[in-house]
Amino acid sequence: MPAYTTVAFQFAKPSAKDLVRSVYEAFDASGLAFDQVHAWGCDASLTLEEITEWNERKLGDDFEQLGFGVDVSNDYRQILLAGHPFSECRLYILNSSDSLAFHCIVPESEITARNCESIREAADRVWSTLPVQSIDSFGEWADDDLTQPASRLFAYADAVTDDMLPERFDVDTLECGRRLTRKAEQDVDSNA
Repeated sequence: MPAYTTVAFQFAKPSAKDLVRSVYEAFDASGLAFDQVHAWGCDASLTLEEITEWNERKLGDDFEQLGFGVDVSNDYRQILLAGHPFSECRLYILNSSDSLAFHCIVPESEITARNCESIREAADRVWSTLPVQSIDSFGEWADDDLTQPASRLFAYADAVTDDMLPERFDVDTLECGRRLTRKAEQDVDSNA
């Protein structure tokens, strides 16, 4: 299993009603369409509607992550997406007692600031249309290791002031907030 870059979409717990369908629709409208279920503990032929209903029911019951002795078939269903340049792009739900997040993951060795536009478009749509609290990207490698391509590709935040920003980020002001994007020159330098 490769190391993954994660784009985490953090929501308030009360916003969970119909959130699964809304997040899936936002990704689809951005060109990252449902391809198939990630068949881990479930039937490989599940449709998007079946997955959506399952995940909404689990979220409505406030199901948290699996514990020891709980079979994986009880977990949220993960989906694989199409419409991207990566060998895999997966979307799944993380729900805990104090937080709710959707994670979009791709192999870390494949993503750079130059080829993540499809994910950035989905993040823009989620940020603009859903009650998301924050969107952040991070890799499994150390965030301060600029030799790796996935170090902090972008984040969305209103509370970050210009003097808090590292020099390696550009700031885009969107209608509903600000997006911080890692400068492509850093990515080019890190792959030399």
